[in-house]
Amino acid sequence: MSLSSTSSATGSATARRAVRAAVAVAVAVALLTPVAVLFTQVWSGAGDRQSFAAYERRGVAYLGPLTRLLSATTDIQSAAGRGKPIDPTGVRGAIAEVDGVDARLGAELRTTERWTTIRGLLQELVGRRWNSTTEAYTQFSDLVTQLMELNRTVGDASRLVLDPELDSYYVMNAVLLRIPEILVDTGRYTDLSVLAAEAGSADPASAAQLTAARNRVATHATDLNDGLLKAFGSTNSSSLGAALTRPLDDFRTAVDAVAP
Repeated sequence: MSLSSTSSATGSATARRAVRAAVAVAVAVALLTPVAVLFTQVWSGAGDRQSFAAYERRGVAYLGPLTRLLSATTDIQSAAGRGKPIDPTGVRGAIAEVDGVDARLGAELRTTERWTTIRGLLQELVGRRWNSTTEAYTQFSDLVTQLMELNRTVGDASRLVLDPELDSYYVMNAVLLRIPEILVDTGRYTDLSVLAAEAGSADPASAAQLTAARNRVATHATDLNDGLLKAFGSTNSSSLGAALTRPLDDFRTAVDAVAP
């Protein structure tokens, strides 16, 4: 590869990493507001709704730390995939948060066994020195998949995926399914772009993986957008649409930079 081609590939990878950072910030903003709104909704129910909400509150309490851990893990995955030193500070702080919530709610949500396994694997990967960026990407990608499975376990056990109110259902669908998926696939898209630059642009397998990751980001972003618009249209809350419109617009702008 010529010097100009190498510089172009490096510049392209850097630009994609910047896009990923913008998306991560937008994801964080888009995540925190729906969770706060949902907390208000599930605490304000009555009768049978209060009983149902008791399960939901457990799920919401677990999902916050778990999503922060997911974000921190994709960050170190990207560092390892670029051959950069890993800063474990963010991951260790997020692990401590999940430890705390699992100690309180793990038995009820049936998460402790799965979390213990993930925790051990995560600590091992964070402490490892990586000689191969491809191996680092593969190992961390498998770990992120396990975190996503834990995410779904929380959703099932806490009945968040069964919320009978349309507005709560679509908000929770965004928090539980769409935002984590977009976060993961955007990180993978960025990491795969770096690996593709190392392998050469002519590698068809790398190109196919990049295209698939970008298409998943676009699909999940569309589903999230459509779902939240349905929530706005069905809610009795005067604050839901106002609280989410601006973060949703910022989120779409950032995602469009990856998957127009």
